[in-house]
Amino acid sequence: MVVVTRWSGFFAGGKNYLAPGMLCPDRYFWMVAHRRVPLIKADPWGLPPAGVQLPGGDLAEGYARVNHLYNGFMARMVRPRLQRGGTHVVWLDADGKESVVWAFADVEIPADGLVDAESNAAAGTMLRKGRVYLAT
Repeated sequence: MVVVTRWSGFFAGGKNYLAPGMLCPDRYFWMVAHRRVPLIKADPWGLPPAGVQLPGGDLAEGYARVNHLYNGFMARMVRPRLQRGGTHVVWLDADGKESVVWAFADVEIPADGLVDAESNAAAGTMLRKGRVYLAT
């Protein structure tokens, strides 16, 4: 058994890494799409001196959006299929069928049977940057 007594997370040393120039929501989206979710060492909310302070500050909604997408579809993300050019990643489910697609750039591909995870709109032939699509 290995016991970890000291480790660093994204809130180690008093630094907030959920911030522009550090780990912006776009980069966080990319990491989560590859199932590389960063650790958060401790309760980042603590007891702020004045009011509620959320991780990510003014960008908290952007990080929360990514978290909701990841938590909602993580179980369907079993085996990744990286795509040439790094424009998107296709995740296969436990049966080896295309299940979830995370888009990092606008890309035109045959996307029949894909719907936008947030709007339920058909993808058509174009995946949009920052969107997640589900196979139907």
